[in-house]
Amino acid sequence: MKFNYEARTKQGQLQSGVIEASSREAAIDVLQRNELIILKLRAEIEAPLLSKKINIFEKVGSKEVVIFSRQLSTLFGAKVPLVESLQILSGQTPNAFFQEVIMDLAKELEGGMALSQAMSRHPKVFSSFYISMIKSGEVSGKLEEVFNYLADSLERQFTLSSKVFNALIYPAIVLVVFVIIIILMFTYVLPKLKTMVEESGQELPLPTQIVFAISDFMINYGVYFLPILLIGGIYGTRYFFSTSEGKFLKDKMILRMPLFGILFQKMELARFSDSLGTLVAGGLPIVQAIEITSDVVDNEEYRVVFQKTADQVKKGFTISSILKSYPVIIPPMVSQMIYVAEETGKLEEILKRISKFYSEETSRTLDTLVTLIEPLMVVVMAGFVFVLILAVLMPFYNFAAGGF
Repeated sequence: MKFNYEARTKQGQLQSGVIEASSREAAIDVLQRNELIILKLRAEIEAPLLSKKINIFEKVGSKEVVIFSRQLSTLFGAKVPLVESLQILSGQTPNAFFQEVIMDLAKELEGGMALSQAMSRHPKVFSSFYISMIKSGEVSGKLEEVFNYLADSLERQFTLSSKVFNALIYPAIVLVVFVIIIILMFTYVLPKLKTMVEESGQELPLPTQIVFAISDFMINYGVYFLPILLIGGIYGTRYFFSTSEGKFLKDKMILRMPLFGILFQKMELARFSDSLGTLVAGGLPIVQAIEITSDVVDNEEYRVVFQKTADQVKKGFTISSILKSYPVIIPPMVSQMIYVAEETGKLEEILKRISKFYSEETSRTLDTLVTLIEPLMVVVMAGFVFVLILAVLMPFYNFAAGGF
């Protein structure tokens, strides 16, 4: 629950704000630990449930967090006080929900709460990676440098993810259009051809029978069966992939997909090395940095590997010796470069090099795939249509051959 308070500092300055705590005693304890002399403390009255603003569908995008980090870095570097910087950014943010989040950060800072602690109250906006970096900056007194690290790191990751997403939009649209065309062929074109074929009186070859049977099924039952199959398939798949076993299996399959598997591997390696390098540069202990990085990566198989790596490093093993055990998803070059970094004490520098290499490799692989996928999809679709037409024309061919 929230408490409004008025207090006086040791220097005699009046201070007021809002603090969140589990009880009145806990709020008093927090304020006293911040060396404040409490003058007034009262619980904030909760608004009725129906009057509360519902933020279920409101969210903050990655791009907005990147812009926020860059602007906060600039203001902090210009020696603008942190609370004032947040108030400025709140007014410049078009996202109303994000405005509330930023203003909440400013209020909590005015109440004596640390920035990392205030951000931890908004886990859907600020990741564990982000909060840990802020916390390391607060401890080391290098908050300005940490803001710069964060802005650069998030910008690189966002640019890379956006490029991959945008490149995959075209194939997805082509695939959807192709499926629609096939459905139209089976429900409108083939029934007319079936009438012509049946009037010829010829015995239908097996491929033609199969094609016409599929067409009949889609016409007679498709309106009921296809929506059920589609909805059931989507919900069933989502449920299975929401489980830990399903998510691990899906991510494992993704990394071994033809053509695209190597792309996602390079993307995850770029994200891993960039995040770990940023955390190491921020002064976090290596084990904690690896644990946080394991939550940053999107792929469950990589997450398991990095969590195991953190556990083994706690026991005294080196990072390179653990990663070397997973050659299928961790290329030997990565474990070898990290081994060199551990030997020379240049882990931060080497991780940044690995990140740069795999970011560039991701871009090159993406460009190659985009170049290959268009003709490949044309060939696949043309082949499917050819087989379909051939199955329909076989009876006419047999009829013409029998005529001679």
